Amino acid sequence: MIDDSTEDKEDLNKMKNTGNTFLDALDNAENLWGNQIELTSDASAAVSEAIKIVC
Repeated sequence: MIDDSTEDKEDLNKMKNTGNTFLDALDNAENLWGNQIELTSDASAAVSEAIKIVC
C-alpha cells in the first residue's frame, strides 16, 4: 500500500521515516493496535513458512 501511494523513492523514504519517528515516540509499543495489515509479495509462489509480524 505504501509503495502504491508514493510518487517516487524520495516520497517512499519520507513516508517510512515519518512512520518510524511515530513508532519510536510511543511510550508503550506493546499496546499499539492496527485495524488493517496488508501482506504482499513479489514472489510468484506461496510462502513455505508462517508469516510472523514482530514488533
